Amino acid sequence: MPLILLPLTVYWRTSYNITLRLILCLALPLVWIDLASMLNYALHADFYNQMVLESKPIPVYSIIYHIEFSVYQSIVALSLLHLILGQKQKPMDGMLFGLLLSCFIILFIALHILSARTGILMFWSGAVGLLGIRFQLSNVRKWKVILAIGIAFLATLVIPTLRNRIVNTTNDLTAVLKGGDLNHQSFGQRWEAWNAAIRAANSKPWLGYGMDKVHEAMTVSYQSGQSHLDHLNRINPHNQFLEVAVQSGYTAVFLLLVALIGIVVFSLKKPATKHMVFIVFALAIAMCFESLLERQAGTWVVVLALSGFLFPNNSNK
Repeated sequence: MPLILLPLTVYWRTSYNITLRLILCLALPLVWIDLASMLNYALHADFYNQMVLESKPIPVYSIIYHIEFSVYQSIVALSLLHLILGQKQKPMDGMLFGLLLSCFIILFIALHILSARTGILMFWSGAVGLLGIRFQLSNVRKWKVILAIGIAFLATLVIPTLRNRIVNTTNDLTAVLKGGDLNHQSFGQRWEAWNAAIRAANSKPWLGYGMDKVHEAMTVSYQSGQSHLDHLNRINPHNQFLEVAVQSGYTAVFLLLVALIGIVVFSLKKPATKHMVFIVFALAIAMCFESLLERQAGTWVVVLALSGFLFPNNSNK
């Protein structure tokens, strides 16, 4: 249903002030969930820090799958960042600006404490582009932009869970490169899944196996590739492009890429919509590590982001 509504949302326009309030309505529930989840984390910090080292997610008070929740956080945080950076072009009410800024700060902190690596990587992929555009428009020297981004990134390293995610990622990559045991490695399991998905897709490259046969096709591919993963750890692709390839063939992957590239080309035609290029790029990065369109919550977030609703034009041009 969200994909059917996408063409309508692209052309749906509300006033700028109404859009700001609607985005605030999306941000406030996230803030409430994040504050409660961070309190829970603080009460059991040592235990949860160890869980992160073992590729386990930190519990969040939400029924949304934890990776999709991190993507949701990232998209809303990027939206708030975009609006805050454009405040000089389109000034907003002082109280509303304060609420949006407060929501962004809380989401930014929670993103680095609670979120999966996919959400964090997605946020920084988009944030660097948004900051680059804004500072370029403000005639700020490039070294200042790089310094500001570097300081912000280093500041997040004081967060124990983020440091542990970096350690876990390093161990994960080492296990993949040196042929170690990948059974309890998050990226390692994805690496095996990607290889299995490619083998499966290559067997039926045009039309795929059908949307209800992915798990069956992956099971056969794991066996043919003599995977060393335990059966419980043999996951589905966890990559939207490969998931689509197994479901519907490489033709469908081509159409998905055309859709994303089309939004980029359309956005580049007007300076006021350039920011959407980095949103599409951030989503594409997230899609490389998670099948975002396989659950309703992920589909909803992707459609909201690509429709431009969460990223309204904040330029006077």
